[in-house]
Amino acid sequence: EIRNWLEAGFPVIVRRPGTTAEGIHCGIPLPISGGLRRIPFRVRQEAVQKRLALPRLQECLAELPQARAVSEKLLAINPEVFGSLAWQHLTGLEYLHAGSDLDLLIRVRNPGELQALLRALPGIAAPFCDLEIMLWHNRSFSWREWMTATSAILVKSDQQVFLLPKCLLTGDLPDSAAIAAAAGDALREELEAYPKPGLVSFLDNGSHEDMTATHFNNAIAVLPEFFRQLAEAGAGWADFAALQQTGWAAEQKMLQATGGINTHRGAIFALGLLCAAAGRKFATGSPLRLGEIIRDCWGGAILQSRNPGSHGDQVLRQFGVRGAAGEAAAGFPAVYRLALPALCSLPERNAARMQAFFALLGTVNDTTLLHRGGTEGRDFAARAAADFLRSGGAGRSGWAAQAAAIHQTFINHRWSCGGIADLLAAAIFIQAMEGKWQV
Repeated sequence: EIRNWLEAGFPVIVRRPGTTAEGIHCGIPLPISGGLRRIPFRVRQEAVQKRLALPRLQECLAELPQARAVSEKLLAINPEVFGSLAWQHLTGLEYLHAGSDLDLLIRVRNPGELQALLRALPGIAAPFCDLEIMLWHNRSFSWREWMTATSAILVKSDQQVFLLPKCLLTGDLPDSAAIAAAAGDALREELEAYPKPGLVSFLDNGSHEDMTATHFNNAIAVLPEFFRQLAEAGAGWADFAALQQTGWAAEQKMLQATGGINTHRGAIFALGLLCAAAGRKFATGSPLRLGEIIRDCWGGAILQSRNPGSHGDQVLRQFGVRGAAGEAAAGFPAVYRLALPALCSLPERNAARMQAFFALLGTVNDTTLLHRGGTEGRDFAARAAADFLRSGGAGRSGWAAQAAAIHQTFINHRWSCGGIADLLAAAIFIQAMEGKWQV
């Protein structure tokens, strides 16, 4: 059946979430004559020849049953179509029956657009419309579920399913739990980004034989409670020593969750400070950016603190590079100057994440990379990132192959740049908290 389907030139559907290290999980939905069964199968990433855009509602009107007539206002939005109507339109086979829902997808670019859409939908979407809303950062959710009286919503990405507080999506003032959830989601996004040179993702383990995406997800599951505590500590004007105590407790919990593997020590430091800053910002109504709050409130104490024997401490003594501590104490200038503009520069989320990653890699001295690869690794990374960006970065076709080649070089040398990954997660968190979605 799969061969016949493909030989007919029909497309297949990709499960969401459905992108894993084993390949892309696909399906063929059979028409009514085939019992509306779905045939699942898996293909390698490199086997994908073409990705098709979903048809628009106005393109599918000829197949739309009279009992499923839609409003003029919904037609004006002209959402994308998936499900039975899309398959009938794409194949000419019969999928629709009297009780078929109308599966629609609407994309929004920022919380403001989402708020406007949510206000409009009750008056224009019929009960048989099953609407999926695709957000600016490649998360989607069901409008029907949004209409239930809950404070959180189940969202999907290409690799994961999880809950997010609704206030994070509408731009409403977040409480400490929502701040913590945003930090956890920033870590999920960083893990989803691919191909990050030498780093773990859902598709491979990079240069790390001792850790997988499962280890990262296990850690991400336990860290939000500590991020919540840090947000509350920041709101309560805690000093840096108090924040450190919570950070150390978070590290111990992470190690318990991962079987002793350090997946997020640097991220706990960066995002922990940012959560504390967010707690203070929203508690006081401060107009300052999160980085400025960190610099003004805890910058001096950060520079005075040391972690003797750590990789960062060794790199500081050998190369004179302060790494994460210096970046945080200064208010994350590289994140604001390089990563945030890059995150806002491209509409496709993984491309935007990788653009931000390479912008950081070309400029920031990563202490993990210096520890593993010395000046050779650092200099190669700077050249490779500069070449990547000079050739058009993630905004051009074929960018993923160039990034994958750099990734493979890192793997061959066992290099890694975990500090850049931490800054990418920091940028994603700041973007969510400060609402900067477009340049």
